Amino acid sequence: GDTNTTLSPTIYSLASPSSINSNTPTPGSLQPINLSGFSWGQDSITLRGEADVPYGTFLQSQLYQGDQPISWWPTDQLIQVGNKSWIMYLQAGKNGMPEKFPTITERGSGYYIRIWEKDNPAINGYLSIILQ
Repeated sequence: GDTNTTLSPTIYSLASPSSINSNTPTPGSLQPINLSGFSWGQDSITLRGEADVPYGTFLQSQLYQGDQPISWWPTDQLIQVGNKSWIMYLQAGKNGMPEKFPTITERGSGYYIRIWEKDNPAINGYLSIILQ
């Protein structure tokens, strides 16, 4: 049974030369864009993090559950980077948001967010949304 292969991140051995130039996203601080914290409620969602990009750069984002993009997520909402940091705030029932956000009730719910630099999607981060 290889049923779990799509769920496990690929772990590269440091001895593997083929991984050096790989474009596979690497979890952790090697990504140019990171998530440092979030609050997720039924009425509001706040995400915050760091981005190793110039001041004033705009970011865009997409929320996924598994490999399915979440249709109501405001991908077009621009996030402006301040001094290497960014924050995104969403309010339920406003600007096309659902009246209530879904609850993330368990570890490993499969939600993750991809954040990228507007007009330069190679600068990005893949960030798991995990309840602590």
